[in-house]
Amino acid sequence: MIPLGKAVEEVLLTLQQQHELPYCQVMTGFPHPSGVNGHRKEQFAANFTFLAQELQKFFAAVGQ
Repeated sequence: MIPLGKAVEEVLLTLQQQHELPYCQVMTGFPHPSGVNGHRKEQFAANFTFLAQELQKFFAAVGQ
């Protein structure tokens, strides 16, 4: 799952803490793509390296 935005991300992180959702199924750090989010491009650029690492971990876990 890729939560798009902080609100959805917080819900999924809470579910993980409650052991309702495996950690390997959620990739965090993606900004909400809405045009209302005027900072989305800056957020994405600032988190790009982290997001690329998260994608690599996610696909490595899926391939197992």
